[in-house]
Amino acid sequence: MADRAQTTPESGMSDTPQMGVITCAMPSSELDEPLVSLEQVMQFTAEAVITWLQQTSFFIQAGPHALAIKEAIIVNNLSGNLLVREE
Repeated sequence: MADRAQTTPESGMSDTPQMGVITCAMPSSELDEPLVSLEQVMQFTAEAVITWLQQTSFFIQAGPHALAIKEAIIVNNLSGNLLVREE
């Protein structure tokens, strides 16, 4: 049986939902984009999700998979609310 990851209090991870600000990881010199709150992301349409991700390094990091990811967001109508909803 495969080992399962275990989370300890020292790891800083929690099962408790956290409200806050979301941003994609990028070098600090490129952090000129305004931060987006969780509440703002939840209001995004699928098109707005793509626009937001284009303003970050997300699609650059996705490389050759970027177009397929964009298409999947549109085809599946992945709004910001769906991306952050916990179910």
